[in-house]
Amino acid sequence: MKKLIQFSTAILLSISITACGDNKQEESTDSTTENNTADIENATQQGKGSVTLVCSGQTFVTAGNCNYSSPASAIVIADSTDNKNVVTLNIEGGLPSASKTYKLVDVVSGTENLSMSFTRFPDKSMNDWETKDGAGTLTMTVEGNKITCTFSNIPMVGSEIYNAEGLKGAATCSGSFTLYK
Repeated sequence: MKKLIQFSTAILLSISITACGDNKQEESTDSTTENNTADIENATQQGKGSVTLVCSGQTFVTAGNCNYSSPASAIVIADSTDNKNVVTLNIEGGLPSASKTYKLVDVVSGTENLSMSFTRFPDKSMNDWETKDGAGTLTMTVEGNKITCTFSNIPMVGSEIYNAEGLKGAATCSGSFTLYK
């Protein structure tokens, strides 16, 4: 049930991120707003991410907007092409205020670990890969309101329920993202 909720949240977030990704705020001539222009620009910066998953000789890429949803406690990278891929990093306790290394796990409990999934929606089906306990670590670097992360060869496991026969095996995931608080 938890996976279904996470999946539904990822879908809704990817739709809203794609729909809202190109919105820009109008500048105000109000002197108070002018004094805060730098803060407004930082707050409205759009994060970007690119993640590649390799499984059974096939390569899948998600590249697009990257945002954080506090109600879902998730960082979401939504594909901006017709690939219909979504990468979700489930994280408890909000975004880090300082650089931090997390342990990758299957189910997140506490603020020291996170889980990652790569989901794709070919035709009218779904494929999903997730991290499992002991998959390694992921470090987020914080500089002001900017969070960056680069990772490579994170082991992931294909879903026995959703994935086609050739995609149920082990996979590796590599990529990077930049996110703004």
